Amino acid sequence: MPLAAHETIYEVFREHAHRSPERLMMSCDHGTINAVRLLERVDTLAAYLRSATGRAGVAYVGRDERDYLTVVLACSKAGALLVVGVGDRRLLRQATDDCVGLTLLHSGDEAPPHGAPGSPWVSLQEVERGSAPRPSAGPAVPDDVWCVLYTSGTTGAPLGVMTTEASYLINADDMTRALGLNDCDSFVVRSPLDVSYGLSLGLVLPLVLGVSIRVTRAIHPRAVLRAVAESDRPAVVGTPTVYRELTTFQEELRTAAAHAAPCWFSSGDVLPAEVHERFAGLGIPLCDCYGSTETNGIGIANGASERSFQRLPSVQIRLDEASGEPGAMEGQLLVRGPKVMRGYYGQGVIQAQHRELPGGWIRTLDWVRRNGCDRFRLLGRDASLIKVGGKRVHAEEVERALERIPGVTCAVAYGLADPLHGEVLAALIQPEGGQAPCAADIRRRLSVELPAHMIPRRIATADDLSTAVGKKRRDRAH
Repeated sequence: MPLAAHETIYEVFREHAHRSPERLMMSCDHGTINAVRLLERVDTLAAYLRSATGRAGVAYVGRDERDYLTVVLACSKAGALLVVGVGDRRLLRQATDDCVGLTLLHSGDEAPPHGAPGSPWVSLQEVERGSAPRPSAGPAVPDDVWCVLYTSGTTGAPLGVMTTEASYLINADDMTRALGLNDCDSFVVRSPLDVSYGLSLGLVLPLVLGVSIRVTRAIHPRAVLRAVAESDRPAVVGTPTVYRELTTFQEELRTAAAHAAPCWFSSGDVLPAEVHERFAGLGIPLCDCYGSTETNGIGIANGASERSFQRLPSVQIRLDEASGEPGAMEGQLLVRGPKVMRGYYGQGVIQAQHRELPGGWIRTLDWVRRNGCDRFRLLGRDASLIKVGGKRVHAEEVERALERIPGVTCAVAYGLADPLHGEVLAALIQPEGGQAPCAADIRRRLSVELPAHMIPRRIATADDLSTAVGKKRRDRAH
């Protein structure tokens, strides 16, 4: 049956389970589970959720990825609301404040100690024994909303992003069509599963493909590479930090890559060009996946062309006309399509935000430069925009150019108030080995690739900029 004919993630999984009931579906630090056992657990939990007085709303709070997978599939089968992204105490508190009637599921017989008053804790063991209290009706959201995924709230109070189940199936179809993923027999996942890209790439995508999932929490790169080597022709899902660390073990990486499928995914942030290049030098195709919690996947970058992305098939893109000159090739990226969120949920109500625009478009807050109809180059976030002499400067673009200069380990570009020009561009650099290139040499090197208004007028050194990124680094520079 073609993917488009399925209505739910559960239906896709059930078809694979009936075809290969003994297939290993997941292995993690807590053990393994095969398809037939997972199907039994999902059916049991789904029946429990359907016993609610209304539509149930649940969140899994625990560390056993097999239980999390069970909850995701059971919500799909039962039509229950899945609340995700509550892994730390702050986000859990916010979710339970917002989502009246939320049932918190956990693995053991005893509830975790950092509870949320007013939200019932139910163990999956109680559900399997038939001794769990009947779930109550969950929070009121639109019928087509399947998941409320809480963001970290780094730019304000955490809000739940409302998404449909179809958005995850469509994203899996997008990735399969764009990359041709019929060459892998398993997935190795070294990223959290309770965030947008983890749920989409690390869980739903392998479920759609009908392959097993190996989740590793290992921190050391050698342990991650060992998991790759021990799996059956795996695709790999990780974050930029994971891939950056893997490049320090090139021989082990080369050996593991010979055993893996040619599908290595990175998401959560944009990969630095040097990481792309190191993987390319080893003959490993590294795919950078660009998107957000609000939009799911928008584009992919397969080569070492840093921040240059190909639009995914189901996504429509355009530039915000109000953010640039009419007909300009640079501006804020707007996105529309079936994967875009249904809105924000917070404080028990659906909240309208300035990012939602008429016609189903959503503002990404990212600035891009169009490279043809279906390609775009990511310049930076809206918060990193600096006005110099009436011209826009994207701090991140300047920072990347600075960090390509020999002797510069890390850089921060920012605007300084100036009575004549409004703002002038300044930069802090962290020198390699304590010896910084001179400012004149830095400006000369920058002038080869950047226009004059993007070359910092003031350059100073700092001892350590590596522990903070993006907006936090610019705040520190001030």
